[in-house]
Amino acid sequence: MANSTLDDAKDYHLQYTVGFEPVTEQHQELTVFSLDVTSTHTSDCGIQYNVPALADGEVHTLQTNVSVDVNWTVVFMELHQHIGGVNMTVEHFRGGRLVGPTPFVCSAAPVYDGLGYLVDIPTCRWEHGYEVLAGDVIRLTSYYSNRGLVSGSNPWHGGVMGLVYLAAVASQTPKQQCLEKLHYDCGTPPYTDTGSCLSCAAHYATDLAAQRCSKAVVAAECAKTAGGGNVLVPEALDRMSFSVVQMGSKYIFTATSPQGQWFAAGYNQNLPDMNGTACFVYSAGKGGKGTPKLSYWILGPHTPGVLQADGLPIRSIITKDGLVTVVWETSNSVLGAATVATLPERHHSTVTAQSQHADDSIGDGLAALQAQPASCWLFAQGTDMTFAYHGSTRGATCTF
Repeated sequence: MANSTLDDAKDYHLQYTVGFEPVTEQHQELTVFSLDVTSTHTSDCGIQYNVPALADGEVHTLQTNVSVDVNWTVVFMELHQHIGGVNMTVEHFRGGRLVGPTPFVCSAAPVYDGLGYLVDIPTCRWEHGYEVLAGDVIRLTSYYSNRGLVSGSNPWHGGVMGLVYLAAVASQTPKQQCLEKLHYDCGTPPYTDTGSCLSCAAHYATDLAAQRCSKAVVAAECAKTAGGGNVLVPEALDRMSFSVVQMGSKYIFTATSPQGQWFAAGYNQNLPDMNGTACFVYSAGKGGKGTPKLSYWILGPHTPGVLQADGLPIRSIITKDGLVTVVWETSNSVLGAATVATLPERHHSTVTAQSQHADDSIGDGLAALQAQPASCWLFAQGTDMTFAYHGSTRGATCTF
C-alpha cells in the first residue's frame, strides 16, 4: 500500500473480543454521556467546527460550559480532537468555583507519529469514581494549531471536533424516572392506540405520580402509536412527529416540527445510513421568515447527495402553538421509481437510535418499504441553514 492513494479501494477488517463477568450487587450500570465544545446551551451540539488560518505559534481556542442536570460518579473520560489539536481540558465548577485539588478534571494532549498523524489521546480514569452533582458546571476548552500533515496542508482546518465521552453512574432525570415506571406498567411504544395507553396510565396514576410523572410526559409517550401510519421519532428530535399513509397511487406525508426550523425525514431500506437515503427537506428560510420550500434528495455518504426535485407541492401548512405541521404527497413520477409498493403493516419491535450524525437514509425509492424485512427512517432538525449532517437533533428509527 506504499504507493496507494486515497482513491484506491481498500478493505479493513477489525476483530473484537468481548468478555463478561457475572453480575453481582457490586456492579452498577454506567451511562455514557457525550459533551461538545461547540454547544452553547448544553444540548445543541454542532459536533464540528472550523479553525481559521493561523500563523506558526498561534493557537485557536474554543470554550463552552455544560450544565449537569443529574448526579454523576464518573469513572472514565475520553477526549476527542482531530489533526491540529494541541490540547483539550475539562474543568469542574460548583457555585462558580473550581472543584478539586487540581485545576483540571482531565487534560490530554494528542500524540502524533512521525508522519504527522494523530495516533492517540490519553484517557482519564478514576478507580473509585469522581463525583459531579446536579447543578454543577463542566467547562470544556479545545486548543488547535495550524499543524497539518508533513506532506503539506492549509493553515486552516475544517470540520474539527472537541468532544468528551464520559462513563458515569448517573441518577435519573424526572422524565427517565417517569417513563421507566410507565413502560413497566403499560409496556413500551409503539402502542396499539393512544386511548389504551392513557387508560393504563390512569389505572396506575398514583404510582406514576410517585415517580414524578406529569400529564404532559405521559400524553406525549402515549401518542407514540403504530396506527395511522405513525413513525416513532427519536427523543433527540424536538417535538417532532411524522406519519406516512398510502392513498391509491400516492403517499401522504405529515410532519410536525418547531416553527422557524428546517426538518428532514428520509428512508433507508435496511440501515440508519445516509448513503442512498431518499430524503425530504422542508425549510422556510432563516428563522422561518422566508418562503416555505420542500425538496427531495438522494443523500450521499456524509454528503448532500443529488437533488431529485426542488419545490415539491405542499398540500397544507398549519402553524399552532409554536409548531408547524406540513402535509405533502408524492407519486411514482415524483420519486422517480417504477413502482411504489404498499406500505407494510408491521407490528414488530421498533428500535430508535439517537445519533449526532444524520447517518440515516431513505433508500433508492419507497418501493423498498415493502421489499425489505427491516426499514429505517432518518430524521434531522436545525436552525443553521447549512443543513449540516452533524448535530444533536438527529436520529433514526428502525422497524424489524
